[in-house]
Amino acid sequence: MLAVLTFLYVSTGNGALAQQYQLPLTEQMSLIESRFNLPVASNLPVSERVLRIETMLGTQNNPGNATLIARIAALGQRADLVQAIKDSDLLLVSPTPNSYKTEFFRASAPNQGMEANKSDDYLANVMAASKNKVLKFERMPIPVYIASPPEPYMLAACKRALSDWEAKTRGMIAFRETSQNEARVRITWQKLGLNGKVNGSPLGAHTLTKWKTARGGIPVISLISSSPRSVKYKVPPQEIEVNLDLIELRPQDVRYTLTRNILAHEIGHALGMMGHSDDRLDLMYPDTDELSRISRRDVNTLMRLYQRKADIPL
Repeated sequence: MLAVLTFLYVSTGNGALAQQYQLPLTEQMSLIESRFNLPVASNLPVSERVLRIETMLGTQNNPGNATLIARIAALGQRADLVQAIKDSDLLLVSPTPNSYKTEFFRASAPNQGMEANKSDDYLANVMAASKNKVLKFERMPIPVYIASPPEPYMLAACKRALSDWEAKTRGMIAFRETSQNEARVRITWQKLGLNGKVNGSPLGAHTLTKWKTARGGIPVISLISSSPRSVKYKVPPQEIEVNLDLIELRPQDVRYTLTRNILAHEIGHALGMMGHSDDRLDLMYPDTDELSRISRRDVNTLMRLYQRKADIPL
């Protein structure tokens, strides 16, 4: 049975951002953008910055007759809530009416210990999937190219997925945006249809990883041979293709979170975790949805992988 903790956010006017409401609107928006892990868009008019976040949150169609100041105040409350979630172990957030949409998290019951026969990582699965080869990046930050998506929230979700891994690994993993030619990871948006299946579920995205050996040929994961460690590998940039057909099939109010989680899962593969977890509570479980989150086991697996010497540098 899953125990769920409910937290009701009530604005008292004493929140971290509420105390800053005496600041100019431009500085208030900079604080709000930071809370949402968005780049500070100081070059844009305040109204455009407000609309950008409202679009990401799916509230742009409901501004009513609210003034710009009132809309900024509402975003400030939501930004306070985002920070409260980051600083706590909340599993479910119940917002005040007409403010922040309910967001659910898949998690184990509180105070429930790890099962005796369950490891705190799934590194064995990762190594088995790569035929015992360690694939990892040796230099940080990792240059990433993000193709322009059809919807603004998709770009915000993509950037959030990258920052999620940075935060969870405490900076061991870092990314920087760059051009398509310079990137080692390229994220694109494709119409892949709904026929492709993973464990019976439609394909949300996939990561294309391949490399050339000094002997020629382009092996893929399923074809890795037991070549000597001295073999040199040349790895082309990895391609993450997000399936727009699946995203657009889901209700509008979960598309941002679903996109973020699908991308975080594929970024995990791009970082070198070629296998999957067998635990539904881990992000790297084969099926990813809007309830998925980066777990402690996900982090342990990645960090232990990166403690090993690279057989195939990415």
